[in-house]
Amino acid sequence: MFNIAVAQSGGPTAAINASLTGVFNGAEQEKEVDEIYGAENGIEGILGDRLLNLRSILMNDHDKQLLMTTPSTILGSCRFKLKDESDYLRITEVFNRHNIRAFFYIGGNDSMDTVMKLNSYFVAKDIRIKVVGVPKTIDNDVTEHAMPGGATSSSQEGALKQGYIHLLPYMLKFLAGTRKIVRYHDVTPGSQITWNTAFLAVTGAYKRGGEEEVKYLLGVLERVNDVPDEAELSEGTRAARLALYQDCNDAFRNLLLGKFGKLPLGFPPDWVYESAFGNAWKQAIADRTTHSPLEKLTDMDIEAERKAFRDIIKREPTEEEMVMYLNHPGDAVKTVQFRAKYGDPNRLPLPVWFEGCSVGEEINFVDTSGKPHQFLLVSMSPANDAGESMVRFVLDSEIFSQLIKVAPPKNGGAGGAVMADPADKYQVGAPSNGDLWVMYVHPGDIVEEGEELFNVSIMKQEKAVLAPVAGIVKRVLKTADYKETRKMETVREGELIVELGPVPRICTNEACSRPLPMNDIEFCPYCGERLSRI
Repeated sequence: MFNIAVAQSGGPTAAINASLTGVFNGAEQEKEVDEIYGAENGIEGILGDRLLNLRSILMNDHDKQLLMTTPSTILGSCRFKLKDESDYLRITEVFNRHNIRAFFYIGGNDSMDTVMKLNSYFVAKDIRIKVVGVPKTIDNDVTEHAMPGGATSSSQEGALKQGYIHLLPYMLKFLAGTRKIVRYHDVTPGSQITWNTAFLAVTGAYKRGGEEEVKYLLGVLERVNDVPDEAELSEGTRAARLALYQDCNDAFRNLLLGKFGKLPLGFPPDWVYESAFGNAWKQAIADRTTHSPLEKLTDMDIEAERKAFRDIIKREPTEEEMVMYLNHPGDAVKTVQFRAKYGDPNRLPLPVWFEGCSVGEEINFVDTSGKPHQFLLVSMSPANDAGESMVRFVLDSEIFSQLIKVAPPKNGGAGGAVMADPADKYQVGAPSNGDLWVMYVHPGDIVEEGEELFNVSIMKQEKAVLAPVAGIVKRVLKTADYKETRKMETVREGELIVELGPVPRICTNEACSRPLPMNDIEFCPYCGERLSRI
């Protein structure tokens, strides 16, 4: 008789507890297996000898069925990586003490790396302990495009919200083709960057010429990969491939420059740089680096970050809030402000978050102070042009009516965005649905053609928007400074963000050089100098 151990690792998923249930059910069927241990917080629980007897927790079929349908990680997780032999010796000691002869580790890519290292150590030392990797997502089944498991659901949601869900298969094909060209790591941040590049390339092609343009772009990508010999490519294909990465963002360009770390199989061909950087491609190649960005990474000033957070929320943050802020500052601010206004939303039943409420549905919950409440959704009107519905509900026997935003506003409806005129070169709109996180210009600024006006976060990555022409900034319709306020402004694709005007007459006094409000004046209204006639 012998015992086994199982642990969970990495980010929580909808299926990670189902994997745990599968391991438990399989072990129960083996007559030689005595105790089934679960380690708290992954491999860290093994190192700390924090083992739970799962037979005393999963007592019957009801318990196991409940565990299968419970999201997140019941045992707790970690992102710990084995460092030196002392870790391996400690794990061996714990396993021998509890007579553990098989260890099952549930997780993603990094967890499978731990499985490989631990198993290799046991084999090299002739230690008779089996180590088995168990997938928690579809990551290990993805061989062509290597879509990151955590991005699968969020990408699907983003594509659905932006109206591109029908293009998702094309994006996966583009991702698969790009992996063969760029050859970067299939882990963070490379997997996210190349996925976002696929999203921008396919949606950009779709905007230019619909689905036929998308298919043409994928055909070009396929020909480039099928014919690796440059000399065998036709002149037309060599020209067409320059459109593959014309819609990429700064993250992809920085990846090509080596700013996210050394590319494991070397830099991609020069034409990739010409496609991504345009006329500046030769300078981009000259600027490439193989030095690790970690060499220049400075320590974070925790107290300065704490003060910045405190200034935003107007109180001292808790330790939990501070940890959340250090990892995801924008989301932390939103969460704290939401809780201050509405209370802790985690008190609501989980199905509410995924499915919402149906008319006539009754919900019972307990608030943060422990007080029970009863909620009944009575009616909800169709959304108006502003995307708002009149919602009537009963809360603890009291009837309420409230206007609630349930959908994006219709074009021209109240609250709708001002849309940029594509035919007007001076109107600069949002390139896609996303979040405006930094505005670089203000009304009255003079900008050159190609100068960055603002930056939009699209699917968690930056997209710089450049001035299409030289001019003066007439209007800025939305602004944001995420680094200062930790807040972003939602923007719609095509929404007018900055309006420019023709370059005005400039004061000829070099010490002034301010744009003049009128052309038919002899003296500068700012410095008083007589204007030279040019």
